[in-house]
Amino acid sequence: MEGLKTRLDFVTDCLKNRVSVELLEEFKRDMVPEIRKRAQERNKVVHGIWQLCDEYPTDLICTTPGDPDMQYTVKNFHDIADRINATTNIMVKFWVKVQASPQNM
Repeated sequence: MEGLKTRLDFVTDCLKNRVSVELLEEFKRDMVPEIRKRAQERNKVVHGIWQLCDEYPTDLICTTPGDPDMQYTVKNFHDIADRINATTNIMVKFWVKVQASPQNM
C-alpha cells in the first residue's frame, strides 16, 4: 500500500464498521492530522539531502527540493523524535479505546 493518504483512508474505512461514530470522528479529527504532521517531519529527515557547513560545524543543513534549506541542530532532531514518540503514544491510547469499545467485545 503506497502513500500516506491511501493508508489513512484504509484505516478509516476499516474503523467504520468496527468502532462507534464518536471514535471514528475522533480518529478523523484528532489522529489523522497529527499523523500527517509527523509523517511530513519524518519524510524531511529521511528523504532530505543533508550537507555539512563550515559556518555551523555542529549542525546539519537539509536541502529538500522545493523548500528553503533548513539548519538542524541536535535539539531539532531530539524535538522531532519527541513529537513522533508523543504521536505514537497517542495512537496507542486510541487503539486501547478501540479495543475496549463495545463493537470489539
